[in-house]
Amino acid sequence: MESNLLRKLDGLVKQRGYENRSEAVRDLVRDALIQHSWEKDEQIVAGSIILFYDHHQKNLLDDLTKIQHGMCDRAGNSINDYKNKMIKILSQILNNIYLSC
Repeated sequence: MESNLLRKLDGLVKQRGYENRSEAVRDLVRDALIQHSWEKDEQIVAGSIILFYDHHQKNLLDDLTKIQHGMCDRAGNSINDYKNKMIKILSQILNNIYLSC
């Protein structure tokens, strides 16, 4: 393995608190295999998004409801559209929180 790649692996080992490289490699292989199985549709994958937000922010609840209702009949790739819209809204919320501090 190239020395540059080993240095990055050692950084990962330290950052995540592994005892050794083998533990890190084991987790990386496991993650890669899980990702591969998701991409091949070998298993059902479910998730959730939990948001903490300022309910006083103007139009926020209306925007979230519109997004949710607009996505109810979609599945698969459209989740990326939903995720991107939610990230934009979350970014606005965090920006407002930062500005109010």
